[in-house]
Amino acid sequence: DLTFMANRTTEAVRVFLRPDMNVDLIEDANGIPLVYLQRQNRLWISTPPLDPGDVTTWHFRYRATFNASLEESGQLRLTSTWYPHFQTTPNPEEFPQSVPMPMSLTTTLPDPWVLVSSGMNTARKNKGLTTYSWRDSVPNQTIPLVIGRFVDDSKPDSIGLVRVFFEPQNKTLTKSYVEYVVSVATFFSEQIGALNRRNWNLVAVNLPEAMSGLTLPGMTLIDADAVNRNTTFPYRLLAHEIAHQWWNAYIEIPRVRDGWLREGLPTYSSLMFLEHAYGTRMMRQELDRSKRLALSIANPEPLEIGFGMSSREAIYGLNYHKAAVVLHMLREIMGRDNFTTLIRALHNLGEDVTTAVFVRHAEEIYAGNLSWFFNAWLRSSEVPSFHIRYEYKRVEARLPRYELRGVIQQRDAAIRHPVRIQVSLEAAPPLETTVWIEPGSTAFNISLPSPPTGLQFDPHGNLLYQNVTIESPGPFNVARQEKRSPR
Repeated sequence: DLTFMANRTTEAVRVFLRPDMNVDLIEDANGIPLVYLQRQNRLWISTPPLDPGDVTTWHFRYRATFNASLEESGQLRLTSTWYPHFQTTPNPEEFPQSVPMPMSLTTTLPDPWVLVSSGMNTARKNKGLTTYSWRDSVPNQTIPLVIGRFVDDSKPDSIGLVRVFFEPQNKTLTKSYVEYVVSVATFFSEQIGALNRRNWNLVAVNLPEAMSGLTLPGMTLIDADAVNRNTTFPYRLLAHEIAHQWWNAYIEIPRVRDGWLREGLPTYSSLMFLEHAYGTRMMRQELDRSKRLALSIANPEPLEIGFGMSSREAIYGLNYHKAAVVLHMLREIMGRDNFTTLIRALHNLGEDVTTAVFVRHAEEIYAGNLSWFFNAWLRSSEVPSFHIRYEYKRVEARLPRYELRGVIQQRDAAIRHPVRIQVSLEAAPPLETTVWIEPGSTAFNISLPSPPTGLQFDPHGNLLYQNVTIESPGPFNVARQEKRSPR
């Protein structure tokens, strides 16, 4: 069904359709057939005159044929049908968008083949055949579908009905995946905002090479190789894909150059869930992994380029992983509550999310100018290195008091950023303080109750940098220490 409003007097409408689709019938809301002409991927449909503001609904019936070459290892590869749609994105810099429309997908298959799509389904069996009907309202130009020999498990929950479809040999894994999807979707609903979706389908399928997951509205596909009793549970991958139900499926991020938000927000959302469900240590491990991938790019480019970067490696390492680290640093700057307020504001925005929109909302919630942050991490590709030199001396004789003086020398970049410094003490617990790094050199002084025994730069791993060297002529440490950002 395609419902639309005419914006001017209209007697013919052009819609788009995939060339290999066969249209059987187009009729209006009263069941009256409409005359149409199909030319390649366009349909020209004649209609009784529509005045500006008129709203009408058309019904389409059309067929697609599955080629036998799709069969592989007892499973048909992921494929998709297009439904008729208006081209709503004339800007070539944006990803295609379309208005949510109700759809129904029906097919009859010999047992034990199963059809999976998005939304809710019914199944009718008759003499070794099963007729599957799926219904949904999807803001996409494609209706995803997978045909295979699947077993499934499901759970109704407050977020909706979660269903998992796996190959028969992985039947014992379905329940754990159902529970994981429920917990992830519940967390995102609480942190980002509730969706109006009531159905969540996860399917393990043979995805194309170099693709480990894919999410379309209401349906998440995960590569079958990741679902196996002999492999590690794909905690991060699955959380990332589920997060796409919010970022891109519900909250539109249409511009190519905003790719750092399109993939960085789902990646960092997955880290937020891991932190919530499994603790800081697991989140830090995955954050370090993102740092290593970001720093592995030989010729980095600014994040503001987005998907316009020059290589697939740069797109992945920077838009997915450096972007996640940048979002983590922003959370540390804004504070967790303010950052949560920011992502909830994007959920409730009612308009497309772009870099400019994101920055504006971040500054409004932070109540301050953040150009120093975004200039360093979005508009520049440079990542700093640091050299720290420090010494200490006793400054009070009767009441032991010591003063540590140091200089942080910044190289390879010119960022302005707060960083935590932790000083280990001889006769007291470690002391932490914040130092604002400035371009060039930054001097700092720390008052201590006990002689220091060591200094640690960025002890919690919140900053992205290439490496740091630390040296002191003090009696407790005459050797040079070196620490590299995770690689």
